[in-house]
Amino acid sequence: MSEKDKGLIKPKKIKLSGDEVTEHLQKIDDFQVELDVVKYNPKLFEGYDRIVVLGPQRSGTTFTAKAISNTLGEDWHYIDEGQFRTKNTKQFKGLWKRDHHVFQAPGLTHLIHEYAGKNDLVVFMVRRWSDILRSVKRISKRGPTNWILMDELYDMNKFHYKFVGEEFYDKHVDRNSYFLDVIYKMWKHYQSKLIPNYINLDYESMSKHPMWIDKLDRLNFTSKQTKI
Repeated sequence: MSEKDKGLIKPKKIKLSGDEVTEHLQKIDDFQVELDVVKYNPKLFEGYDRIVVLGPQRSGTTFTAKAISNTLGEDWHYIDEGQFRTKNTKQFKGLWKRDHHVFQAPGLTHLIHEYAGKNDLVVFMVRRWSDILRSVKRISKRGPTNWILMDELYDMNKFHYKFVGEEFYDKHVDRNSYFLDVIYKMWKHYQSKLIPNYINLDYESMSKHPMWIDKLDRLNFTSKQTKI
């Protein structure tokens, strides 16, 4: 079977037991990829035509994109990933032409270097990996599956990131890590170097924003909920 064929085949999802999830929650932060992060500051977002907020799912992209739009004022508008069906590049391209919009687009993280120009800002969300996994556990009806393991998704992700080349991918991506490894590694070592303006934004620093809701008050939030 060729690498392309393996990349097109999605591995079967197998639900993890409660004990397995607990074990991974205890270990996952040891694998977190370090990035140079900045703390929330309203001035970071001034002077751009468009802003896109991305990174892994459950890393705080929805709240942060809405908060940035709110910060920039009534001339700016929030665009949710649902408006381009999460990964529909044709629909995204049409929307991307609009100025004064803040896009929430985690599903297009692996392609954003093809769109971002000198007048755009790309915001990559950085959140503790164990908190991301807890959020996945809370939101998912089935609970976490074997897809949280990088080894399960290695070939499929290699196909999606084929533009970096097989040698580059194999050099940087840790097969023994977690699903977040490929997103962080490709961003750190490849994509961010192609983008004129980007920041790695610490999710917890968004607690300084007036729209922030404490963790205990959002335990029962749905996947897109940002208000009580």
